[in-house]
Amino acid sequence: MAACVPVAKLDLCLYRSDNFSHQITWLDDSGDPIPLTGFTAKMEARRKVGGTILMTATQTSGLVLGGVAGTIDILLTTLQTDIAFLDNVYDLQVTSPTSVVTTLVQGAFTVIQDVTR
Repeated sequence: MAACVPVAKLDLCLYRSDNFSHQITWLDDSGDPIPLTGFTAKMEARRKVGGTILMTATQTSGLVLGGVAGTIDILLTTLQTDIAFLDNVYDLQVTSPTSVVTTLVQGAFTVIQDVTR
């Protein structure tokens, strides 16, 4: 039986219908950035694992890969954060140029409901 290695846990908290930005850097065991040149990325938020998709981000809509710096900028729009539910989950995956899929980070995706609309 293979060992299960958990991915990094990062809980995100944002305000409904506000822009949101956060940067992640993918590092190797030595602490050096893993180059993301040629990679693609996808992030989804759902009410629960396997539930309806509430938000999707890709390189054309909310994710910017930083090439040799190993960074991923999450830049969500007001439409992407217009989520009516407080407690949600998400994960972020990258796909290498050779089609190897790696889940980098997962966690809670908390949406604070705004007063001003």
